[in-house]
Amino acid sequence: MKYLKPLFLCLFLMSFINKPQNKKTKCQDSISIVKIPSGMSTISGIDCAQFDREFTSMKDTIYITSIVLKKKIIQAINSAKPYPEANNQIDTRGKIFIKYWNGKCDTICLGTTPIILRGGKSMILENDEIGIIINNISLW
Repeated sequence: MKYLKPLFLCLFLMSFINKPQNKKTKCQDSISIVKIPSGMSTISGIDCAQFDREFTSMKDTIYITSIVLKKKIIQAINSAKPYPEANNQIDTRGKIFIKYWNGKCDTICLGTTPIILRGGKSMILENDEIGIIINNISLW
């Protein structure tokens, strides 16, 4: 009985320590990446809208939990510049799904080059940081 009082006090204090200070932090963004295994080829290019239909059973999904990786991915996407030369089409090999803390969602289609589709518009990444991140995730 004498141990219950300190135990409850400890549990009470821990509930404040683990409580998030601000519910609207960018750390609560969720990011998942869906891609096909590298080296897989197709007879023709796959556009973003066909990706899910064409690769129903061959896709790998990973959920990014690292705050550092989330920030890097979001920064790389936000720094992409419009690239009209791609005519809003790429040979899609993966997608990034981002759900922001404010409820907005973003779908980015990835190819084998630094050109991405965001909101149906072709953009080019300043560097291929997203490709580097994806290819170095140990689960793939």
